[in-house]
Amino acid sequence: MSSRAGRSARALTLLIVWSVALGALFAALLALAPAARAGTCDQVGGVITGDWTIANTQVCSGILYSVDGTISINSGGSLTLSDGGLSFSKDTSHEGYALNVNAGGELVLDHSIVTTQTDSISPFLKLAFTVSGANSRFTMKNSASLKFPGWFNATSATINVTDSKITGFTDSELTGLGINTDDNNDAPLMAWTTTTASVYRSRIERLYEYPGGTPGNVLLTSTSNLYSYDSYLGVDYSNVAGAHNELRVDGTSNAYLYNVTIDRTQDPAAKADWQPAFRPTAAGGNVDLMRWLYATVVDSSGIPVSGATVWSTLSPSSTTAQYPDNALATTPTSRTLWYLGRTSSGTNAWNRTDSDGLALIPLFTDQITTASLPNAESFGNYHQQVAYAASSTSGDEFYDPYPAVSAANNSKSVTMSFSNLQVCPTGVTAWSFDRQIVGSVSVSSCLEISGSVSITDGGLYVDQGSDGSSRAYVKILSGGRLTLVNSKVWSNYPLPFYVANGGSLVTSRGSALTLAARGSPGMLREEGPTSSVTISDTAIDANVTLFGGSATLVRDSFLGPGLWIDTVQTTHLWDATLTGVTTLAFTTDDGNANTVDLDIRNTTFNQAQTSPLVFSGTQNVQLTSVRTFDPNGSWWVGMITGGAQVSRYWWLHVNAVDGTGTLLADANVHILLQRLDPNTLTPFTVPNPAVDDIYFANSTTWPVSAPGGSILYRAFAESRTTSARILNNSYLATGSAVVDLTTYQPDAPASALVTGDTLSQLTFSSLTPDLSITAMTVLGGNGASALQPINTDIQVTATIRNIGQVNVRNVRVSFFEDNVDRNGDGLMDFTPIDYMAAGVWINDTVLAIVPKNATTTATIIWRPNGALESSRTVSAVVDPPLSAVTDGGATRETNERNNILPRSFTLFTWPDLAISSADVQFASDPVLNNDAHVRVVAHNTGTNRAAGAILEVWEGAQRVGGPVAFDISPGVDAPLTVLWRPTSTGAHVLTFSLRTATGTDIRNKDYVLGNNNATFSVNALTPPDLALHQGDYPGVRTVSQNQPFTIYVLVYNAGQTAALNVSVAAFFGATQVGRADGRTIGTFLNVSLNVSGIPFTGNQQILLKVDPDNRINEGGAAQEANNTATITLNVQPPLGYVAMLSPTPGQTLEPGSSLSVTGYVRDQSTNNGISSVGLTIELRQGAAVMASNTTLTQSDGFFLGTVNVPSGLADGPYDVVVTPSSGIIGPQTQSITVKKTLPFLSS
Repeated sequence: MSSRAGRSARALTLLIVWSVALGALFAALLALAPAARAGTCDQVGGVITGDWTIANTQVCSGILYSVDGTISINSGGSLTLSDGGLSFSKDTSHEGYALNVNAGGELVLDHSIVTTQTDSISPFLKLAFTVSGANSRFTMKNSASLKFPGWFNATSATINVTDSKITGFTDSELTGLGINTDDNNDAPLMAWTTTTASVYRSRIERLYEYPGGTPGNVLLTSTSNLYSYDSYLGVDYSNVAGAHNELRVDGTSNAYLYNVTIDRTQDPAAKADWQPAFRPTAAGGNVDLMRWLYATVVDSSGIPVSGATVWSTLSPSSTTAQYPDNALATTPTSRTLWYLGRTSSGTNAWNRTDSDGLALIPLFTDQITTASLPNAESFGNYHQQVAYAASSTSGDEFYDPYPAVSAANNSKSVTMSFSNLQVCPTGVTAWSFDRQIVGSVSVSSCLEISGSVSITDGGLYVDQGSDGSSRAYVKILSGGRLTLVNSKVWSNYPLPFYVANGGSLVTSRGSALTLAARGSPGMLREEGPTSSVTISDTAIDANVTLFGGSATLVRDSFLGPGLWIDTVQTTHLWDATLTGVTTLAFTTDDGNANTVDLDIRNTTFNQAQTSPLVFSGTQNVQLTSVRTFDPNGSWWVGMITGGAQVSRYWWLHVNAVDGTGTLLADANVHILLQRLDPNTLTPFTVPNPAVDDIYFANSTTWPVSAPGGSILYRAFAESRTTSARILNNSYLATGSAVVDLTTYQPDAPASALVTGDTLSQLTFSSLTPDLSITAMTVLGGNGASALQPINTDIQVTATIRNIGQVNVRNVRVSFFEDNVDRNGDGLMDFTPIDYMAAGVWINDTVLAIVPKNATTTATIIWRPNGALESSRTVSAVVDPPLSAVTDGGATRETNERNNILPRSFTLFTWPDLAISSADVQFASDPVLNNDAHVRVVAHNTGTNRAAGAILEVWEGAQRVGGPVAFDISPGVDAPLTVLWRPTSTGAHVLTFSLRTATGTDIRNKDYVLGNNNATFSVNALTPPDLALHQGDYPGVRTVSQNQPFTIYVLVYNAGQTAALNVSVAAFFGATQVGRADGRTIGTFLNVSLNVSGIPFTGNQQILLKVDPDNRINEGGAAQEANNTATITLNVQPPLGYVAMLSPTPGQTLEPGSSLSVTGYVRDQSTNNGISSVGLTIELRQGAAVMASNTTLTQSDGFFLGTVNVPSGLADGPYDVVVTPSSGIIGPQTQSITVKKTLPFLSS
């Protein structure tokens, strides 16, 4: 289907282009059109220029060609056009262009068109289309069309037209061309010789009509045959020359027309002027009319019977139906069987019912011959005999004779049912139990109920299969009961629902019997004298036939087309909505004219429903507030026949009211109803009412008690038979009211002539209420004072007084933030809706009752908004006006100008402190016995400054943080810091609370405390527990004396909290020899600790200590005790050597000079300098020390020392000896010379 829709859209687009495009633009567009997309197509462009002769297979798709020449399809050639077509570009200089399908050739139009162009200069629109020669073939399908005037001639051809159209141009399409419109606005003339044409679901329209031209008839000659199914042929019964069209067959040709309709718009007014639409021109030629019979076969429950055989015979004879296109055989032709999708015999035989119980039967009803003209020989009376297994049934159908050939004339439907057969192709599900369920349940078979089943708030779904082949029914058997409460019965195919004799169906509270599906109604059927249906507040979408014991139908909607009631007992049809009912019959008749058969109330019958509303026999019918189509005021004419009696009732509503028309509720009202005897003019009390004849009364004995001040009575108006009428509809009402032991009488009796639903009033002027407002108070954050905090909920209470002698119910009290009576006249200045639109309406409250001569209160909540201190007026209005300010409201009162009370109140500003959990932030995880810094943001969403506000932290009933005092202006956020010191680990639920300062200043008080507290859950962790494990430092480590070395200290933290800014130190005795600061210890850290060196050799110990300054709180002595570990060292002097840089060997010095000694002390193995080595520098002569000094090597082993050479030292050789303090480093000696320098004259 989607493919076909797409094709239709493209074809429409192409036609529009051809209709509106200019010629030059049209040619350009065609030149740019895409090439053919499938098969072989020689024409790759959009324009065919010159003649095109086709002798092979051509398949061209997606192009509407502009043809400027003649196309001929010869033997062996075929042209298939898909989603495109041919548009011949003809003008008065090129009239001869034609389309020819010659012997052996074939043309196929698949969703394509053959037409002529209307946008040429001097256009010539007529086209000659010829299909001629042995085995010449022409096919149209998928919305293909021929659209041109001219000629469509066929000889020895085969034509097949399926879902397509042969037509012509409309007048609007020819406007402005300057040609003879009437000669060019039709389809081509058609003359078919020795041709077989098959037409399926197609239209041949706009047949040629032109006074003085060739008659626009469709001609079949020389053994031609036309087979047409479900199609339209534009022939007619007109008697206008040049406008009349006929289908003509010669003496050797025939037309077989299955449901063929014609043009009926030209019928002359008088049938005497009609001309035949079908005309044999010689004996032997026939036009045979076949009609369709839609034969449906169902069982006794209306379920379709599949596989039943339907045979038709001419009535009253027993001749089996024959088919003229199959030599009068009793089975249709193979062509017809193909069209039906059936076979001549077997399970898919043409006369066997399908899964829907349907068989589509063709019937030969009329034959037109030369002898029968101008009419036909008609024989459209058929009898159907149906057989299924051992059961049989029958039906009859009559077809209107020719010239009746409309679609309605050509197709008839008949449903034939087996009275004693019930089929269930899906099997039976039996509910033989008692059960109550809530929800929905599905079954996929027939359902038979013999127990008591109740379904609430759900429903029953019957699945009849995806293709409807699993048809099913629901049947309530004898003793069975199905109760539906707000539940639905539905299916995917039309569903029969059957209440058998002794069965019971009860539905209520918005239930639905949706038995229709797929555009077809289902069936609700009740049968048997002991069956019953009680259906209320239910929608019924089905054909309803109630032929059982009793039926009570209350407030139901009937959506199906049929409603037929023929019960044994009285049927109650109350408050029905007959929206979908098109046929109805109410035939319930118990044979006793004195008992009611039908009680119909509050129901309207439209014009179509009034016509079949006919009562007969001994039916006794009561119509209460029933409205029918009665334009002439003679409702009984045609409705009452035989011995039937129909009584009309109307609702008489009697109200007891006070002087303002307000009902006298709770006034102990009693009402007596009488009728006036038309003969004696004396009143008499009507009979005591039955239960359903009166409402709103507490009793059924006159005078009845009316607690609400009103009764609704079913009042008799008239009764009619075919020959008599009883009219007695004049009513009188009196009564009394008792208030405080005082009996009041109405001003006068109420009278009514009941000809429809009527309202009468008994007026008690002495019982009129008078409502007023005597006081107004407030209760809010500042108590009952007239000064209240703005932007808070304030309870406003008005005191209502009723000085009347009657209770008043449902009294509305409105409150407004304005003085609604500024001019003091006791009336509102504007209507309540005006004040609502202005935004000053506060609220309404409805008082259930305002007692007589007493007071009551009306309370609402008022929340005045604003940012500044101000005075506001509140007005309370009891029984406010409904529309106009002078309408007095809903309750009529003695005085309507005392219903308003305005009062003024002062509204002051105040701080509204607010906090939420999002405003609380801990700087770090809280730690046991450590102060946790908490940042809290306080808000003031109020209208005044809070001075001396307080922030506190509570855990349970104990304050654990704060108070922190602060000031905060309105609209400002105040960041605060509060300390909390947890005393236990684990989860803590803290409440951060804000409050205003205590005091008497009402403007420095927070009146809304719901936003003053924020709850925050937090875990308190154990503190750091730093530890050194002695086991991490086993054995003895060898180091060099006075040489720095590195120790890797493994620091552990057994607490839940990371330790920050941790120090680790090493001590040699009391001397700190290494330290690392600023470390963060999570659970473990390897700290690299540089030790400066140990001055002593041998086994020495250094002490490692984490947190040496005891700065971190680790929880107690036990946690502090594991902070140290000891490392044992084997301190050895370093192996090294001394290398002197100065003095140089043999250097000469003078006595008394200063000798600078420099060099390095280096490690022999690495040649690295050794730092902090003590050195002794000596000036020796032999073993005698002349001078000495000491020094230390620097970080790189470099040393610098000075020795003072004694001034009196004798000249000669000396040694400078540098001796390290470490015995394992040998001394270094350098020879020098000491020589005193003499003056020149002394040398």
